[in-house]
Amino acid sequence: MTCLFFPLSSYAQDKKLDEILAESTAKPAGTYAPDFCDFEITFPEKPVLSRRCPQSGTGCYQLHGYRYVYDMESSIDITAHCAPSSPDNFNRYNSAVVEATLKGMRNNADIDDAEINVVEMEDEQVRQGSLLGTGTYGRQNHIYNAQIWVGQNSILTVEAKLIGPTNEKADQAFSDILKSIQVKSP
Repeated sequence: MTCLFFPLSSYAQDKKLDEILAESTAKPAGTYAPDFCDFEITFPEKPVLSRRCPQSGTGCYQLHGYRYVYDMESSIDITAHCAPSSPDNFNRYNSAVVEATLKGMRNNADIDDAEINVVEMEDEQVRQGSLLGTGTYGRQNHIYNAQIWVGQNSILTVEAKLIGPTNEKADQAFSDILKSIQVKSP
């Protein structure tokens, strides 16, 4: 019986140490984190691009999102958009402005009951607001979550819908995606 031996160090010799380290710390394919953005969100797979245009028809922008249907009854629909900003805008987007923006998002989403919370993360110079509410989407009930993350260089907006009857896989995916939102590491 012949045994072939391949030294483990041959892999390291073929690649530079920096390349190996970069591969091990690379973001998953589903991570949305533009270079200018202070934040990141991770979807289960590469996000799908869509285009949203305000009713005025000007200022269209791209959304990065994830949609998935479970058992033909329950689904999740989560979109994110990060826009460049500035420290002046950070000061302008105080708690009252963040809350008013979330209320506007709620009105567009046709939500019945909603709770709004705004938090200052002074150590990270971040202001984060979230709205959690319920409503109907077509004939089905849904949970709606809108979030705004305001940083020194960018503003991240996220809209998430969990539609239909309780489904363990849908609930878990919805939760995991929303928990993944964070300030980028320096």
